[in-house]
Amino acid sequence: MKPLHRILLAATAAALAGAAANAQAPARARVGKDRPITRQWKCETGRELLLNFNPRRIKEEAWLTYGGNRAQVYRVPAASGVAYASKDGKVKWREQGDQGTVEYADILDKPVQCTLVGPKPRKK
Repeated sequence: MKPLHRILLAATAAALAGAAANAQAPARARVGKDRPITRQWKCETGRELLLNFNPRRIKEEAWLTYGGNRAQVYRVPAASGVAYASKDGKVKWREQGDQGTVEYADILDKPVQCTLVGPKPRKK
């Protein structure tokens, strides 16, 4: 029985060593300027609006959350300031400086004004 016990122990040790060798190092955390940021806005309705995006990857999706509803939005051309819209056009966000306007079909009857709470954008 001892030889079988040793064989099982050796097989377990080999399996653990193989698993450790195949284990990948954890992905590097996004740090500094490559990390997504979330801007917090206080709207005239008393609700909070959050816009999460990566400032270095403006062609990637951003996430807009208002009243517990989260929508995937994309940067769209704007005459001034910054604008985002969902692919179906039901969610629109425009901001200039510390003021913004959200339109959310099926949730809001009319556009809602919001004021930036944080973090403040950097001045160029």
